[in-house]
Amino acid sequence: MSGYSALYMQWLKERSQWGVTMVALWLCLVWTVSVRATSTDNYQQWAHWPSETLLDKGIQYRDTTANLADSALVCFSIVANRYYEGKQSLDEVRNSIKAMISMGCMYYYLYFDYEKALYYLNEALQVAESHGQTDMVASIHYDLANLYTVYAQIGRANAPAAYQEALRYFRMAYKEACGSNILTVKLNTILAFSDYAITTGQIDEVIADVQPFDTIKCDFSLPKYQYARCIRQAVGFLHEGNPQEALASLDRSVEHARHVSNADALFTRMFSTVCALKAHILARMNHYDEAIAELKKAEQMLTYDAKDIKVDLCRLLYLFNKEVGNTAESDKYHLAYYQQKDSILLNDKLGNIKELEFRNELEQANDEIRQMAKRAQWQWMITITAVIVALVILTMLVMLWRNYRSIHAKNQVLYQKSLESLSSTATAKNMANKYSSSPLDQDTKEELMQRVRAVMDQPEVICMPDFTVALLAEKVNTKPRHVSQVINEHYEKGFNQMLSEYRIKEACRRLVDTQGYGNLSIEGLSAGLGFKSRSNFVSNFKRVVGMSPSEYKNQSKLG
Repeated sequence: MSGYSALYMQWLKERSQWGVTMVALWLCLVWTVSVRATSTDNYQQWAHWPSETLLDKGIQYRDTTANLADSALVCFSIVANRYYEGKQSLDEVRNSIKAMISMGCMYYYLYFDYEKALYYLNEALQVAESHGQTDMVASIHYDLANLYTVYAQIGRANAPAAYQEALRYFRMAYKEACGSNILTVKLNTILAFSDYAITTGQIDEVIADVQPFDTIKCDFSLPKYQYARCIRQAVGFLHEGNPQEALASLDRSVEHARHVSNADALFTRMFSTVCALKAHILARMNHYDEAIAELKKAEQMLTYDAKDIKVDLCRLLYLFNKEVGNTAESDKYHLAYYQQKDSILLNDKLGNIKELEFRNELEQANDEIRQMAKRAQWQWMITITAVIVALVILTMLVMLWRNYRSIHAKNQVLYQKSLESLSSTATAKNMANKYSSSPLDQDTKEELMQRVRAVMDQPEVICMPDFTVALLAEKVNTKPRHVSQVINEHYEKGFNQMLSEYRIKEACRRLVDTQGYGNLSIEGLSAGLGFKSRSNFVSNFKRVVGMSPSEYKNQSKLG
């Protein structure tokens, strides 16, 4: 427990340092707003561009190696907002839907703002359904499924529910794609089902979903089809109990992935996906060293900041190194996992403020065109943005203070444990003096201690609210004072403290048993363990484990 506490404390310390960095970044954004005021003419010009031109330009900005995601978002925003101007042709409506979809995808792949991504994708879905654009509905359902998949893969607490929601949308997307004969969505959904099957090991759950792949009619020489075919075959081999052939099929998929797109980033994602799938299969074969080697290959291939991929790689490298007993590597990737998640949180917050800038700039440009009041209104927007940024800075300072108090509380727990350890020697001497006249010899005490342990290892007994030292003595057929003596001498603590620790041990087991005790609240859990109150249970849990029950439960899900 001490090693994990040290790792956890190190992570909390680094989070405090990152918090300071975040405040500095917010300050930089205030300066950025004033600089962007000089580029108003560009936005004024973009507002008059055709939708097709803006969509093409937005895609170029989004896919470039330079950091031009902000410009892409502005292009897509202009086209998306045109839908609400009314009197659009069907082609213009489809352009607006494409822009909304692009914004939603950017928010979850680049900014990791899942709430905003869900908003724009649902907005696109509503418009597409109202105009009968079935082919676009299929694509949107596929993107919604991807959103939930990415959300689950970065280790969110409700990942199982997110995976189930993703499967529901994938099935809807495939059904609609079959009705509209959209090959891309068909192939992508088959790949998604295959990824889920191999990643989670739930082959039987989706085997029926991947079988329609064999009936797809298309140009079989297409690289995307051949890539999907290899992944689909891997699932089939696993279903037949042939993991070696599944691994070979995944190896063949890499050759086709190189020809799917000219974009290096896309190939990197596909290559990393194949490596992760192979690692899952190897781990289930107990070939953890080979699984780690595959993940290392993916890690070395990531030449750009794909945080959603990195966080999953770190999580798997932590788990697999832990399995082989490589403590140093396991701790390194465990810490890296938390750092990547915090980095995603940072991007989430920066993405929100950037979006605020873009929306303000876009509104400013539109107002200039309509009202010809450029300077006065832009200065007003700068003032509003500065006030918002000031409020955000204040909020960050409050969060830093709360983070400091949390770290201080953790240190207090560790300090108390150190005091208990230092006082153990003195306690042993006091016990020797206290029981110097006891009639119990060493053999009798050892035999009695074994009987005490046998009783204490029975949860149904020790969790009774009225369990006392007298009842324990009755069960081991001796006097209460003799039970107290062997407990004091063996554990160097009193009966009540020992009882609390045994109950806390049982509490740890129940907290990770989601099937048996997952529906219980903290109050229900503490009552079932024999504690008199929730506060008494929580204080004892923190004393023994070093964290609250809720924190322990969340850590067990990550592990």
